[in-house]
Amino acid sequence: RGTVLPLLQTTLADAPEPVRSGALILMAGGIFICATAGLFFGVRWLHGRPIRSLITTAPRLRFGQLLLGLTLSAGLVGISAYALDPGSLKPLSGMSLTGLAVSFLAMLVGFSIQAPAEEIIFRGYILQVSMRGFRSVWAAACLSVVLFTLAHFGYGIESAISSLTFALGMTVVVVLLGGLEFAM
Repeated sequence: RGTVLPLLQTTLADAPEPVRSGALILMAGGIFICATAGLFFGVRWLHGRPIRSLITTAPRLRFGQLLLGLTLSAGLVGISAYALDPGSLKPLSGMSLTGLAVSFLAMLVGFSIQAPAEEIIFRGYILQVSMRGFRSVWAAACLSVVLFTLAHFGYGIESAISSLTFALGMTVVVVLLGGLEFAM
């Protein structure tokens, strides 16, 4: 009774910070996979819309926008994380090369799942559904931004400010470009 979870907690508690963060990101990725799968099911079978309609209004996925957005957002996230907390990279200095590689791989996989899932949920589904209820696309955008920020508020005020700024920028881009590709 209760042997697996305490073992996992003990193992994560003893792990270096980047490893703990990587493991938590992978767990969050699993949660986001389930949430996104449920959302796709709802859009396809309940709303009768193609799944692609959550991501883009274009006839095809725009991979150029996807790659550009990925590159720019990775750089901006790194710069803003360092600007808000320059000491955040200190735990990395004492890690072995293997530990750094495992942590980086876990974070890369986790963020590859989490970021698109969040975009699909907040700026795909929530924005589109709220645009039906509001007369203004910008009122719907504000709701999406507020919900995204509230979802990230539990990580501290710095994270909430960073999330608010990110959400504002990405929501404007999504509305202007007519798709999530850049924001994913």
